[in-house]
Amino acid sequence: MDAIEDAVTLRDLFNGLVLPGGGIRFRGDYFRTLIGPGVYMFLLDHRPLYIGLSEFGLARVTGPHHQDRARQECDEVLFWPARSIDAARALEALLIRRLYPKYNSRYSGELYR
Repeated sequence: MDAIEDAVTLRDLFNGLVLPGGGIRFRGDYFRTLIGPGVYMFLLDHRPLYIGLSEFGLARVTGPHHQDRARQECDEVLFWPARSIDAARALEALLIRRLYPKYNSRYSGELYR
């Protein structure tokens, strides 16, 4: 098998393993902001379903989660990197008080009534 056949075979194998349009590139500094403390919001039609915080960025959002329902329903996810975990707690509380997300049990979706 020559180099061209190897390349075609590799491309075919690769394309069979990844999602269409798959592959996301991040700059290193940007990636590091996604794995530090922050606040995330699941939205559906621009309305907040759930707001939460994470000490480890997107790891919390993508892992086993007590708000799987919001994660399954959402059509958009916002993430705000925070300066510290304390800043993330303050931001989460502020957003929940102002936006009344549907699945944050303290407010139980007041805007959805």
